[in-house]
Amino acid sequence: VFGEPDVDITKQHNGQMVVTIKGVDVYDPTTGQIRNSSTDDNGGRCHSFHTSSLVCGFQDDVEPVPVDGWTHGSSQGPDDWAPAVFRGAHSPGNAWHAEGFDGFKDSFLATPPFDIEVGDHFSFWHTFQLEKGYDGAVLEISTSDGIQWNDLGPFVTRGGYVEIVSGSPLGDRMAWTGQRPETMTQVEVDLSSWAGPGRIIRFRMATDASFADGFGWYIDDAAVCHA
Repeated sequence: VFGEPDVDITKQHNGQMVVTIKGVDVYDPTTGQIRNSSTDDNGGRCHSFHTSSLVCGFQDDVEPVPVDGWTHGSSQGPDDWAPAVFRGAHSPGNAWHAEGFDGFKDSFLATPPFDIEVGDHFSFWHTFQLEKGYDGAVLEISTSDGIQWNDLGPFVTRGGYVEIVSGSPLGDRMAWTGQRPETMTQVEVDLSSWAGPGRIIRFRMATDASFADGFGWYIDDAAVCHA
């Protein structure tokens, strides 16, 4: 395709981008012919194609402050979840943060409620430094307004848990644990099995009674999207 195209780009209700190119010269390599050489819209054909576009029902980059509706708390130990300046943040320079703790701790950071459709994915960027094998971090979802919670570990498609932790309020279960650098990595979760209204996702971090080992857990750029 060459020449001076007339390009029209529109976004449909389903999030797809439709690109229409009118009045261009098209070279057919199978025949060596040039077709539609007219630059008049009526003489030239219109060539349309679709591109993928993510539609996000929830997004938060914590810049300059978090969106409304986040909640946090602790059933044991301190509740120290807060936005913090972090040089390793995926979208500079703020991220959610919870400190490591040299005692029992079970704290959470929960998203605002949102609706989930089949095909939705939850993603976020994070890094952590937690006492390996003892202190851990997990991702959970509630379909009952926070009354009951289910582990999202089996639905993680990228950046999953690393090993079993024990000795903390998490019990013996898979979690993110150990030492990571400040550079964040992405986690992606398939939410299709949890479709419905008013879903809540929480980041839960728990520590055992021994020493803290590292900076805790940083989280950035959380989003619920579908293609």
